[in-house]
Amino acid sequence: MTGRVNATPIPDSMQFGASSRTGERWRRVAGSLMRRTPTSLVIATAASPEPLRIEGLAVSVWASLETARGIDEITDEIARDGAPTVGLDDDVARTLRDLVAAGLVVRA
Repeated sequence: MTGRVNATPIPDSMQFGASSRTGERWRRVAGSLMRRTPTSLVIATAASPEPLRIEGLAVSVWASLETARGIDEITDEIARDGAPTVGLDDDVARTLRDLVAAGLVVRA
């Protein structure tokens, strides 16, 4: 069985406000393995006992983190791929927070 990123509880201590959008960079956790399904990605890491399934915007954020990037860079790349831009900054920040809480993404 796999866990889903959107079901992962988010610690209240994790803040992704304006300051994190100006300079902090993020990357995929080292050594992660992934498999694509028709609607999602399944990702395994050394730190997780079970693989995690990510869907929707989380797949786009994960794809953009092939190299370390800041939130603005991630948002710009997803917008270039045709995503609606209204509220995209907040959605990307929230999704990035979910991926960090799930142990799939870390500060670069």
